[in-house]
Amino acid sequence: MSTGKQRVIRVLLVDDHEMVRMSLRLYLETCEDIDVVGQADRGQVAVELSGQLQPDLVLLDLIMPGMNGAETARAIHQHYPDVKILLLTSSVESRLIDEALQAGATGYVPKAGPDEIIEAINKLFDRA
Repeated sequence: MSTGKQRVIRVLLVDDHEMVRMSLRLYLETCEDIDVVGQADRGQVAVELSGQLQPDLVLLDLIMPGMNGAETARAIHQHYPDVKILLLTSSVESRLIDEALQAGATGYVPKAGPDEIIEAINKLFDRA
Protein backbone atom coordinates (compact mmCIF):
# COMPACT_ATOMS: atom_id res chain seq x y z
CA MET A 1 0.00 0.00 0.00
CA SER A 2 2.43 2.70 1.21
CA THR A 3 6.18 3.02 1.30
CA GLY A 4 6.34 4.02 4.96
CA LYS A 5 9.12 6.66 4.60
CA GLN A 6 6.70 9.58 4.51
CA ARG A 7 5.18 11.74 7.21
CA VAL A 8 2.11 10.11 8.77
CA ILE A 9 -1.19 11.71 7.74
CA ARG A 10 -3.53 12.13 10.72
CA VAL A 11 -7.13 11.47 9.61
CA LEU A 12 -10.48 12.21 11.22
CA LEU A 13 -13.33 10.09 9.78
CA VAL A 14 -16.78 11.68 9.66
CA ASP A 15 -19.80 9.68 8.53
CA ASP A 16 -23.22 9.15 10.08
CA HIS A 17 -23.09 5.43 9.27
CA GLU A 18 -21.06 3.44 11.79
CA MET A 19 -20.41 0.60 9.34
CA VAL A 20 -18.86 3.03 6.84
CA ARG A 21 -16.62 4.52 9.53
CA MET A 22 -15.56 1.08 10.77
CA SER A 23 -14.82 -0.18 7.27
CA LEU A 24 -12.82 2.90 6.33
CA ARG A 25 -10.88 2.80 9.57
CA LEU A 26 -9.96 -0.87 9.09
CA TYR A 27 -8.78 -0.21 5.56
CA LEU A 28 -6.90 3.00 6.32
CA GLU A 29 -5.12 1.32 9.23
CA THR A 30 -3.47 -1.03 6.73
CA CYS A 31 -1.53 1.98 5.41
CA GLU A 32 1.68 2.63 7.33
CA ASP A 33 1.58 6.36 6.70
CA ILE A 34 -2.05 7.02 7.67
CA ASP A 35 -3.22 7.25 11.28
CA VAL A 36 -6.95 7.45 12.01
CA VAL A 37 -6.96 9.72 15.06
CA GLY A 38 -10.72 9.93 15.57
CA GLN A 39 -14.23 9.44 14.30
CA ALA A 40 -17.42 11.47 14.35
CA ASP A 41 -20.99 10.66 13.39
CA ARG A 42 -22.14 14.23 12.78
CA GLY A 43 -20.83 17.61 11.72
CA GLN A 44 -20.78 19.44 15.05
CA VAL A 45 -18.71 16.66 16.64
CA ALA A 46 -16.34 16.79 13.66
CA VAL A 47 -15.75 20.51 14.17
CA GLU A 48 -15.02 19.97 17.88
CA LEU A 49 -12.71 17.01 17.23
CA SER A 50 -10.86 18.95 14.54
CA GLY A 51 -9.77 21.37 17.24
CA GLN A 52 -8.98 18.71 19.82
CA LEU A 53 -7.23 16.16 17.60
CA GLN A 54 -5.65 18.50 15.03
CA PRO A 55 -5.92 16.11 12.07
CA ASP A 56 -4.16 16.76 8.78
CA LEU A 57 -7.22 15.54 6.92
CA VAL A 58 -10.94 15.24 7.59
CA LEU A 59 -12.56 12.52 5.49
CA LEU A 60 -16.09 13.91 5.46
CA ASP A 61 -19.39 12.43 4.34
CA LEU A 62 -21.33 14.91 2.22
CA ILE A 63 -24.85 13.82 3.18
CA MET A 64 -25.49 13.76 6.95
CA PRO A 65 -28.37 14.75 9.19
CA GLY A 66 -28.03 18.07 10.98
CA MET A 67 -24.97 19.80 9.58
CA ASN A 68 -24.38 18.43 6.10
CA GLY A 69 -20.91 18.06 4.62
CA ALA A 70 -20.89 21.54 3.09
CA GLU A 71 -21.82 23.20 6.40
CA THR A 72 -19.31 21.07 8.29
CA ALA A 73 -16.57 21.85 5.75
CA ARG A 74 -17.29 25.56 6.11
CA ALA A 75 -17.03 25.43 9.92
CA ILE A 76 -13.86 23.34 9.93
CA HIS A 77 -12.20 25.49 7.26
CA GLN A 78 -13.16 28.69 9.09
CA HIS A 79 -11.67 27.54 12.41
CA TYR A 80 -8.84 25.31 11.13
CA PRO A 81 -7.83 26.51 7.65
CA ASP A 82 -4.77 24.24 7.44
CA VAL A 83 -6.84 21.06 7.72
CA LYS A 84 -7.53 19.43 4.36
CA ILE A 85 -11.08 18.21 3.82
CA LEU A 86 -11.86 15.35 1.46
CA LEU A 87 -15.55 14.79 0.83
CA LEU A 88 -16.92 11.28 0.55
CA THR A 89 -20.12 10.98 -1.35
CA SER A 90 -22.44 8.46 -2.88
CA SER A 91 -24.51 11.36 -4.14
CA VAL A 92 -24.21 13.03 -7.49
CA GLU A 93 -25.80 16.20 -6.20
CA SER A 94 -23.37 18.63 -7.80
CA ARG A 95 -24.90 21.68 -6.10
CA LEU A 96 -23.97 20.36 -2.65
CA ILE A 97 -20.51 19.25 -3.83
CA ASP A 98 -19.89 22.71 -5.31
CA GLU A 99 -21.13 24.35 -2.11
CA ALA A 100 -18.74 22.23 -0.02
CA LEU A 101 -15.79 22.97 -2.31
CA GLN A 102 -16.54 26.70 -2.12
CA ALA A 103 -16.78 26.36 1.67
CA GLY A 104 -13.23 25.05 1.91
CA ALA A 105 -13.28 21.35 1.07
CA THR A 106 -10.11 20.39 -0.76
CA GLY A 107 -11.65 17.74 -2.99
CA TYR A 108 -14.11 14.89 -3.19
CA VAL A 109 -14.15 11.21 -3.96
CA PRO A 110 -17.08 8.88 -4.60
CA LYS A 111 -17.84 6.20 -2.02
CA ALA A 112 -16.69 3.60 -4.51
CA GLY A 113 -13.78 1.58 -3.27
CA PRO A 114 -11.09 2.03 -0.64
CA ASP A 115 -8.28 2.13 -3.21
CA GLU A 116 -9.82 5.24 -4.78
CA ILE A 117 -9.97 6.90 -1.36
CA ILE A 118 -6.30 6.14 -0.65
CA GLU A 119 -5.38 7.45 -4.10
CA ALA A 120 -7.30 10.69 -3.42
CA ILE A 121 -5.59 11.12 -0.04
CA ASN A 122 -2.18 10.60 -1.60
CA LYS A 123 -2.94 13.20 -4.30
CA LEU A 124 -3.97 15.75 -1.66
CA PHE A 125 -0.62 15.31 0.05
CA ASP A 126 1.39 15.22 -3.21
CA ARG A 127 2.17 11.52 -2.93
CA ALA A 128 0.60 10.35 -6.19
